[in-house]
Amino acid sequence: MKLLVARPLRNRYLLVSDFCLLVVAAYASYVLRLETLDLGAHWPGFLLFTALALVITPLVFRRAGVYSRYWRYASVEELLLLAGAVTIAVLLVGAISLAVVQFLPGDPPLPRSIPLIFLLLALVATAGPRFAARLAARAIGRKRSNGRGTEHPPQPVLIMGAGDAGAMIVRELKSNPHLGLEPVGFLDDDLGKHDVKIHGVPVLGDRHALPDAVKKYQVRQVIIAMPTARGVEIRDIVRICDEAGVQARIIRGIRITKARNRAKITKRENHEAGAFRLRVLRAS
Repeated sequence: MKLLVARPLRNRYLLVSDFCLLVVAAYASYVLRLETLDLGAHWPGFLLFTALALVITPLVFRRAGVYSRYWRYASVEELLLLAGAVTIAVLLVGAISLAVVQFLPGDPPLPRSIPLIFLLLALVATAGPRFAARLAARAIGRKRSNGRGTEHPPQPVLIMGAGDAGAMIVRELKSNPHLGLEPVGFLDDDLGKHDVKIHGVPVLGDRHALPDAVKKYQVRQVIIAMPTARGVEIRDIVRICDEAGVQARIIRGIRITKARNRAKITKRENHEAGAFRLRVLRAS
């Protein structure tokens, strides 16, 4: 019952925010276009345009599912959804406004550049509160996690594999500092990923750069995030880790014991790490 009540309340707050900020965005569009705070003869057109925006935009948002998203975990997908919904809403508002204004008494002016200006401002007005809520929730989560943290400084770890799995691990570790693991670098054999950063963590080189990275960052653990890697690759990485004197772990979800070409696990140990579990690997 609590969940059923929480979602409408959360959406209602966003709806109120949209109503208020869309009015501000519409007025700012006219101010930028006319270069004056007094709209004068443009007030009737402004009122028409704003009224249509307040009716059409929430309806488009609801239809597109904007109000059903949990913005604490917003990503590029949600940003694209919001941008598309705002664009469709503004196109409808602009087209209807330009058509209706022709039939109003006195033929009030409605500059055709208003919808374009409003599109940019409306995107900022609607995206701002949502991503501000995401950043605030993330900051609060980190503060709470730090309050539950251990007395010891976090252990630096390397992530072997700069793909989706590696990015997921880094995101989880950064969101849960109480786990006591700090990602300091990626290692990936794809040359196209070298010298870039993923979630603020640099890609240091390929697997053969592991010993130097271990010494530089005082690493004691390497997390292997290569779901599609063959067994021979996993075994080679585990061998390099053993030679460098560091512990190799792999995501629990990767099946490495049931396939013919998978690495052999001689010791198994589970470690909770946010949404994933890790296994300890030893060279066979």
